[in-house]
Amino acid sequence: MLDYTAMVIPYGHVSKELDPGVAPEHVPRNEVDKWNWDLYDLDVMDGHPLSVQIVGRRLEEEKVLGAAKVIEEILRRT
Repeated sequence: MLDYTAMVIPYGHVSKELDPGVAPEHVPRNEVDKWNWDLYDLDVMDGHPLSVQIVGRRLEEEKVLGAAKVIEEILRRT
């Protein structure tokens, strides 16, 4: 619809052992933010796939691919 260049890089899965759930220091900015944070249920999400989405402007395929290459290298180190 917007003709933006986009790419998705798969990156692991949600883990109950690694994810502490809601960050204790998080203070919702408003009611919508609180509602959104309250939707997250670690028990339901455990095992779901994670990914990083990179979006560039129209006709910037090379930039998106370049950014994806750098991000993927960083993710592989962790």
